[in-house]
Amino acid sequence: MRKLRFILFALTLIFACLLEGVQSFSSSRIDVRGVITSFTRAEGKGRGKVLAHVFIEGAKEPDTQVDKASVTVTAETKVFINRDGERKPAEFAALKEGQKVEAGFTGPVRLSYPVQADAAEITILEE
Repeated sequence: MRKLRFILFALTLIFACLLEGVQSFSSSRIDVRGVITSFTRAEGKGRGKVLAHVFIEGAKEPDTQVDKASVTVTAETKVFINRDGERKPAEFAALKEGQKVEAGFTGPVRLSYPVQADAAEITILEE
């Protein structure tokens, strides 16, 4: 019985360590803010729901979670633009390299460096 408890405890620790690299972030907060330094549209028939892959580079700030992120933009990603202090819906086509944006993640986040995640929403920040 003692051996079985030890084995179960060891397996629990191993499983916890494996899950440590995957985290779920909430779209209700800003996970990354910065400039889109790379923008690659998904091409071909097999692209499914993926529209693009963007790389966002900024600085970790008190209200953000990370400084850099490789972000997947899907058909479910909501895009907004912040104009005159007002956040308005925007089209996916409005996203481009060189823009300052902030993004909130959805689902599991691969905690590599930089993190890799799907975007729940992206807001284009206009100066």
